[in-house]
Amino acid sequence: MISAIKIGTIIGWLVILANVAMPFGGQLATILNWTGIGLLAAHALEVLAYLPLINKVGGNKASHMVQVLVFGVGHFLSMQETLKTKVA
Repeated sequence: MISAIKIGTIIGWLVILANVAMPFGGQLATILNWTGIGLLAAHALEVLAYLPLINKVGGNKASHMVQVLVFGVGHFLSMQETLKTKVA
């Protein structure tokens, strides 16, 4: 499940980046540009919101921050699973 979320997010980012490199034209290019800006802003807020969990889960904090910035909730769910296995 988590892998599917991450794969879907990567595909979305690739479409947005392809539009930045070679704009698709018309309304689609504008929609994708605004979607990319919104997604980046939302994921940046998620980094701040998940900072306590990032500190708890351990490991490389910078890596977790980048992964939350890219994958958002997909990485949050994998951090929660990691934390559950540490406690159990």
